[in-house]
This record gives sequence, C-alpha cells and structure tokens, in this order.
Amino acid sequence: PDTGDLDRLEEGKDYTYTAEVNVRPELTLTSIEGLQAVVPPSHSTDAEIDAQIEYLRDRFATLEVVEDRGIEEHDYALLSFTGTVDGETADDLTVDKYLYQFGANIMPPEFDAALMGAKTGDIVHVEFPVPDTAANPEYVGKTAAFDVDVYEVKSKFLPSADDEFAANAGGFESIGELREDIKKKLDENKMSAHKRLVEREAVADLAKRLEGEVPAELISSRASSLAEDFFDSLRERQISLEEYVEATGVAEEQIQADISRQAEARVRDELALEALARAAGLETTEDEVDAEIAKLAEQEKVAPAMMRERLVSSGVMALVRERITQRHATEYLMDHVEIV
Repeated sequence: PDTGDLDRLEEGKDYTYTAEVNVRPELTLTSIEGLQAVVPPSHSTDAEIDAQIEYLRDRFATLEVVEDRGIEEHDYALLSFTGTVDGETADDLTVDKYLYQFGANIMPPEFDAALMGAKTGDIVHVEFPVPDTAANPEYVGKTAAFDVDVYEVKSKFLPSADDEFAANAGGFESIGELREDIKKKLDENKMSAHKRLVEREAVADLAKRLEGEVPAELISSRASSLAEDFFDSLRERQISLEEYVEATGVAEEQIQADISRQAEARVRDELALEALARAAGLETTEDEVDAEIAKLAEQEKVAPAMMRERLVSSGVMALVRERITQRHATEYLMDHVEIV
C-alpha cells in the first residue's frame, strides 16, 4: 500500500492516513464461444514414421570406397595437406590422412568446391581468402592455400529398408514390425504431450479475447517472482549469471526482457481464466477451499487449522481461491474448446 508521507505524527495522539492499494482487476472477454486450439495431430503420420526409418538407416549406414568416379557432394575422402597463409606454413592447418566429410561445413565452401570431381591419387591445389568465421582470427582476410592429396574416396551407403534391416536395427522379424514399433512409441510421446498442448493453445486463444488493461504492477510482481526462480535454479546448478551468459550467448538484458514477456503472458492467461469463470458462472465453494487447505497442510505436514492460520496471517488466502477458480476455468475451457 502507498500511504504517502506520514508527517504530523505526535506521540500519544490519534492520526489518520489514506492507503492506496492496486486491486486485482476483473477484466472481461469479448466472447467465450468458438474457442479453438490448433495443435499437431495426437497420432503419428506415415511421413513421421518414414523420417524415423531414414534416421535409423543413416545410423546403420556404411562407408565404402568408390573408384569409378570422383568426389561428389556429401562424400567422404581420406585427405592429407599442409596449409599456408600468405605463403607461410601454418601448423594448425596440417592434417595427415584425415577422413573428411564434404558438405559438413568443416572448411569454407571454396575448399569443398575445389575438390569436387577429384579421384583417388589426385593432388589438388586450393586457394581462397580466409573468411571472418575462421577459428584463428589472425588469418582473417589473408590467402589460405593447400595442396591436397586424395588417398581414398568413400561414399555413404544406406541399407535397404527391408526385413534384414529391421532385424539388424532392432531384432524385428519384418520391416512392418519395425514400423509398428516406431508408430507405437511416437503415438505414446504425442499423446502424453497432446493434452498440455491443447490446454496451452486454448488458454492462448482465450487470452486474445481479454478486454481491459493489465496493471503494470501485476506484471512487475510476477517478473520478480520468475526472476527469483531463474536465479535459484542457477544457484542449485552452481552456475553464476556470468557463466550462464557466456555459455548461452544470451545477454543479461535479453534474459530480463524474456522474463518480462513471460510474466505478462502468464498474468494475461490467469486474468483470462478468471474472466472465463465469471462469464460461465463458475463458483468456488468453501468446501473446495477447505480441501485445498487440507492438501497444502498435508504437503507441509501440519494441521489444516494451522495452515489456514498461516495463509490468513500472510494475506494469501485470495491466492488459494484464485488457484481453484483458475482450475475450474481450465476444466471448463477443455470441455468447450474445439481441437483443430
């Protein structure tokens, strides 16, 4: 509460003051009809199963020497070279019979391009300006040169998606059994996440219909709470903020901005759910409040009466009611939302 300046206080005499408190607003919704949750399917598609099969084929792929053609994109080659930078030998650009993968962005694209078509036994001269992305900043802008010996050219061969592959990949008797197993696991993962996705998207659609201004104090308070949780998680992992920034590349200002955005979204979601409860005539009974207090008391291993006293004395009984109201509203929303 903001009480302003309490001057004119005299010992032993009465005084009056005004306290201003920002109350939680009761906002409205434009409508509670036609709510939608647009989410991915709850069951796997043939394309997703095919993608998993391709992933497995790649895992069981073999590299085989090819002698009837030159290097092609995505091939592998056994290479040796000593690089120079502006004519001077560079020890960190020297390799001996290194299995190099083309198209993997290991070297600048000029290197890969110069070796396209080279065959076993060829020596290829490569030159290009060192780009800004070079690991050694001292080389940037200078000319790198390589005389590359090609010892072997290898290509990746993927096994056929047949019964033999299914047996090798997972001990299945047929490719059909492997596909069924993949489908079952994908469906289990999708179903476990589907309800949460529907709820998240349904609440998001509801929040778009919220009318009225969300108090900045509510957002600021929630942002402080989220920031405290974030720093607590860092402390639990024994990571300093500086170490986190260095490891993720996310600036401290961006972290604060992300927390503020998340705080505003959460507050809007909660106010929207409370508005839905009012619009739908959902009520919270004293029996439900008692049950919620009993649940909290059990978690803290104290008597319900003591827990109620704690909640009242700390001024957070309203939060208990809000939690129940939001739960009712979420259940109502899930019963009335159209899943697309």
